[in-house]
Amino acid sequence: WDALPAFFADFSPRGTNFGMGVYHESPRLMQILRRHLEENPEPFRRALRKAEKAGFALSGDRYARPKKAGLPADIDSLYNRKWWDFMADIMETNPDNSPVSIDLKTVFHLD
Repeated sequence: WDALPAFFADFSPRGTNFGMGVYHESPRLMQILRRHLEENPEPFRRALRKAEKAGFALSGDRYARPKKAGLPADIDSLYNRKWWDFMADIMETNPDNSPVSIDLKTVFHLD
């Protein structure tokens, strides 16, 4: 499941949340994504507008020190956001608050 998009549903004392995200992403993958976001932001803008029109909202904590400053507001909201600090108090985490992951047992396989 590393670096693949996945749907999620969170239930906590603070409420519920659901959506889609990429988990266990590598620094290299994020560098590539950010480079594409800088070089060609329109596909990201279109996707964000469609998601917002469907009732979804971009959420999550922002980096205390932005990865890059001076970006347009819509691109900045994608470029400088993290998610796991929000959930750290209700899940098992590594020292950097990233989620602890375990390998899952294969139940079945389709060829």
